[in-house]
Amino acid sequence: MGNAPEAKGIDVQVTISGHRYSVSDRTRSYLEDEIKKFAKFFTPIVDTHVTIPEEGRRQHVDLVVNVHGHTLKSSGENDRNYSAIDQAANRMVSQLKKLHDKKRTHHDDSRGEMSTGG
Repeated sequence: MGNAPEAKGIDVQVTISGHRYSVSDRTRSYLEDEIKKFAKFFTPIVDTHVTIPEEGRRQHVDLVVNVHGHTLKSSGENDRNYSAIDQAANRMVSQLKKLHDKKRTHHDDSRGEMSTGG
């Protein structure tokens, strides 16, 4: 199972598992470094689950991130393991940015309505 890397002073629970696949320490470390980057887009990240199933010669990575009442999912697939990880991580970053912007816009709209209502 995974370790809990620290991101911006906040512990993030990370679970990394392989389905009929042994996750090396190097791959685990690479995944944890990628996951730490998520905190700069959205905090708090409650937990992150990474699954790497064995699917023939193609490498597949599934990410599930729980943040502030939302569950975000992304995946990546490539001939190379690290490329699949990068693809899944980049897709997750896009989702985290969208969620962050949506929450910020909603917060700004709420603030604007309150100030114009008086």
